[in-house]
Amino acid sequence: MFLDHLEEGKFIAEKQDDSQSNYAEKLSKEEAKLDWSLSAAQLERNIRAFNPWPISFLQLTDEQGNEQTLKVYAAAVLPHVDKPAGTILSVDKKGIQIATKEGVLNLLQLQPAGKKPMSVQDFLNGRADWFQVGKVSKLMVFQRKKTEKSTALSVRAIAAQVILQVLDQGKSLSTLLPEVQSQVKPQDFPLLQEITFGICRVLPRLENIIKKLLDKPLKGKTRIVHCLLLVGLYQLLYMRVPAHAAVDEVVNATKSLKSDSFRGLVNGVLRRFLREQEDILAVVDKHWQTLHPEWFVNKLKKSLSELA
Repeated sequence: MFLDHLEEGKFIAEKQDDSQSNYAEKLSKEEAKLDWSLSAAQLERNIRAFNPWPISFLQLTDEQGNEQTLKVYAAAVLPHVDKPAGTILSVDKKGIQIATKEGVLNLLQLQPAGKKPMSVQDFLNGRADWFQVGKVSKLMVFQRKKTEKSTALSVRAIAAQVILQVLDQGKSLSTLLPEVQSQVKPQDFPLLQEITFGICRVLPRLENIIKKLLDKPLKGKTRIVHCLLLVGLYQLLYMRVPAHAAVDEVVNATKSLKSDSFRGLVNGVLRRFLREQEDILAVVDKHWQTLHPEWFVNKLKKSLSELA
């Protein structure tokens, strides 16, 4: 039916609502490491999804105590067995069966380092000692590392927090930046300075842009999201950061700021600005020479005309 409708031209195109879209993060090799605390079905899907890159893999220790990395190209899901996740259940020419949180993953095609992909039978002919029945395979540590990484604030997140204190508490950058300097790497501190000082320098322009992009202002606890948008807009307008990278970093900062529910909004607002940038700036930049709001420029002109 789908193909029939497609051929007959019955489908109606509908524009995507960017505010409801989610950002697809860049894959890393660590994400491909098999985690036995997941279900066998999920791991089998991961193995297919990560092929041809970065290829799912597991790490184990051979009888000599050497850590080995083994890529996995194919696997199958078998019924659940009541054993701890990671337990090696069976090793033979039909596969290497390992218990998971839910179900059993049967490894079928493997690739040792420096070798071509091979069947389990070919692999076991030379390296049967790598898998010992009853042994619990090393659980993936990536999930813990990823959590630790996500709790550490990025430069963009810290910049948003600093700007929030400047705008809402009237604090000075000369006071705030030394206080947060220890939270960033030495090589990243100049970036933090550039973003925060830059935002304060062109704040009226950025605030007017946000007014054009949002239906209603972000108040109260959501003010941190407003400041994060200031960070994103400043990067897009004034820094030589690729647009996709600027949006990526700012969207990811919502998680460390405990504002993950606004991830879609931040992504949608920044991408809308990229699409409509020319039209928005044509309105906002009416008085770009002074960076003052229009009401102030008009009042100043009126005062000067009365003095003439």
